[in-house]
Amino acid sequence: MAKIVKRGSARELAELLGVSERRVNQLVNEEILHREIEGDFILTMAIATFYENKYAGKDEDNYWGEKALHEAAKRKLAELELARRQNMSHDAADVERVMTDMLSNLRSQLLGIPAKMAAKLEKKSKNIIRSELDKEIRSRLTELCDYNPELFKDDQEDD
Repeated sequence: MAKIVKRGSARELAELLGVSERRVNQLVNEEILHREIEGDFILTMAIATFYENKYAGKDEDNYWGEKALHEAAKRKLAELELARRQNMSHDAADVERVMTDMLSNLRSQLLGIPAKMAAKLEKKSKNIIRSELDKEIRSRLTELCDYNPELFKDDQEDD
């Protein structure tokens, strides 16, 4: 028994696929669908080709591309978390908190130098005053260059 091949026009194929006749013609121009020499389509083959194209390569490539981007982002986050745990990186809020505390403390210490040193330096020569003030200011500034990663730890991290 011979197999009957069902053929149809672009309009009939469009109706079966649920798309416009124009879209069918676009798919022919994109060489996704194949029009027979007679100008019509072998419907079963055209429908199968349409759905293979619709659900195959593009979505799969897109899926793996998105998955690769997702994995790269997860890796970057893991690296950032590791750097943070090793005190190689700090959250901006922690840096702001520590720096604000340090600079506020330095400001109050520097503003207190005149009151502290006035009585001590009274009736001293310019060279002695300059030397003593220099020592006092340098001792206050030295505190700023002592980096301690423990300063950046949150109280909440201990939990």
